[in-house]
Amino acid sequence: MTRNKFSSPSDDALRELLHSRLPGHVPSPWFTRKVLNRLPQRRYAAAAIIEYALYVAGIITAGYFSVEFVAEKTAPGSVVTVGDLSIFATLVGVTGVLLTMFITSLISPEETV
Repeated sequence: MTRNKFSSPSDDALRELLHSRLPGHVPSPWFTRKVLNRLPQRRYAAAAIIEYALYVAGIITAGYFSVEFVAEKTAPGSVVTVGDLSIFATLVGVTGVLLTMFITSLISPEETV
């Protein structure tokens, strides 16, 4: 139980009185099995494959457009503006976020309900 930093002595006395009358922890060998049986099922493999495929497609697409944008802006006679830099930063950011989400989903896959 969390303690309120503004608790009074009467609150502490009441808490002690209630806790002294409660039964202690009774270990149950069935507790773990019951809890595990009530957990949601793991997500389907097909959904995980589709998720990973979409991550890879997004990473490849954003990476391709980032490289194409740089190739276009480094061509002779092209001018780089502040807008171009913001577009490039957005492309690199999207690629980075997709890559981070993909790696995170591989490391610790979430359970679906």
